[in-house]
Parts: sequence; structure tokens; C-alpha cells
Amino acid sequence: MAIMKNRSIYESLPPSLGWLAWYAALGVDEAMSEEAICHFVEPATRPTAPTVAPTRVAAMRPIAPRGEPIVAPPQNPSAGLRGLAEAKTRAAASQSIPELFAAIDGFDLCPLHRTAEKTVIGDGVSPDAGQVKVMVVGGVPDEEEDKQGIAFGSREGKSLDQILATIDLSRQGNCYLAKAIFWRPPGQREPTAQEIALCRPFLFRLIELVRPHYLLVLDSIAAEVVSGKPVEVVTMRGQWLTEPYLQIPTLVTFSPKTIANSAVKKKLVWRDLLKLQAKIIAG
Repeated sequence: MAIMKNRSIYESLPPSLGWLAWYAALGVDEAMSEEAICHFVEPATRPTAPTVAPTRVAAMRPIAPRGEPIVAPPQNPSAGLRGLAEAKTRAAASQSIPELFAAIDGFDLCPLHRTAEKTVIGDGVSPDAGQVKVMVVGGVPDEEEDKQGIAFGSREGKSLDQILATIDLSRQGNCYLAKAIFWRPPGQREPTAQEIALCRPFLFRLIELVRPHYLLVLDSIAAEVVSGKPVEVVTMRGQWLTEPYLQIPTLVTFSPKTIANSAVKKKLVWRDLLKLQAKIIAG
């Protein structure tokens, strides 16, 4: 379309397109009502929002990034107490690691058991004859571990193997690797206090059967399960727990996943490993 000389671009366009072009130039990028409103003319009556009777709207379930529904945490305290009593009974009755594995895998009173694909417990050197120098306890299984059913069988596990090797530790030779929570929470949400409590008796029994000389606890969830109280890894990192289970020296540090993109945290974990190594050498 030819534009007449000395006329603005907005005047040279048809009225409807002219207004749109002008609004676009001013940064307007969306319409806020079904009908256009000219703000240069005072309306005879100001529009009012129609009165609508209040109605109940059903809340939509939150969806995890991968499209997996996030299951709401359990809200039945009495069921949690029954589950805790059963967990303690089954854990105490297990006289070997295979028996304990079977007891954990068959424990369906924890809500996480119903949504996880596989049970993830432990992996590493046989605890016979006191071979386990260090038992590493991580938090919750990730998606890869949930599919494999192997503790630290994912990419994080490979990083952990490399980290442990720097102070002459390995799952094949003198380490046992375990998860404090045995089932992946749906949507990778945080486990609830009830779910943590239901896993604790089994983890404690696993520690008793493995009989490690030292415990290395990775992240806040694992530290909370082991210590029995909420722990922030940021404040507890590099420190020995004051109330270790079975009097086993227990050190808290960051998980490999946490330090993956942080040079500062990698340096801090290296300091923690040297502290652990010095403790081992000192006996």
C-alpha cells in the first residue's frame, strides 16, 4: 500500500490496522477484554464485572516436570503408628542382610512402596569378617536407581565411586553403599516425616548387620534418618554427629549430585574426605 507523503504511518493505514500498529508500537501485546476500549473517550457508564455466584472449584493435582502425578503425603497418624510398629518388628526379626532385604521389599505399609518401581537398599562388599571400613548412606533413590533397584547404580553412583577412590575406598573392596529411603518418592518430592520414620528401623538394622567402622552420610535426608532429628547438611557438613548410632563415628557431607556444578562444594567435600581418611588412619 502506498503511503502518502507527510502522513504518519498510522494515518495511512485503515483505522482498525492503524490502532493495532499504534498499540504495538507502545508495547501492548495482548487484549484484556473481548471488546476494544477507547481510553480517549469517557464511557457513559463504567463497565462492572458481572456478579457470579461463588462455586466450588476442584483443586487440580500438581504435576511433576516429567508429567508424573505428585502423590499427596499420607494424613493418617494411626496408620503410621501401626506401620512403625510393624517396621520395628520386621527389622528386629531379620538375622541376615538377605532376610532384611526381603523384609524391606515386602513392607507395603510405607506409602512410597506403592508408587516406586523397585526397592533400593544397599550394594557393596560383603560384611562378613568385618570387611566394611566405611558405610556410605545416601538420601532418596533417583529415577535411574528406581529403575535398576541398585543403590548408587546411577550416574551419581559413578561419581561417588570416583570420590571414594581418592582415599582408597571402594564398594568392591571395603565400602558398603546404602540408601536411607528405600523407595523413590513420586515426582522426586521430599519424603514426609512419617515416611522417614518408617524407613529408620530398617536402616538401623542394616547398619547393625553391616557393622561398619565408620559412617559417611550424604545430604540432609540421610542425616535426618541416621540422627533421628532434622539436620541441614549446609550447617552439619564436615562435622561428626554427636550422637552416632552404635557409637560408630559418623561424618556428614554433601552428596555427589549436590557438588556436581559447584567447585566450592567439591573443595569442601575433599576436606571432609581428608578428615575421614585421617580418622581411619588414626584408628
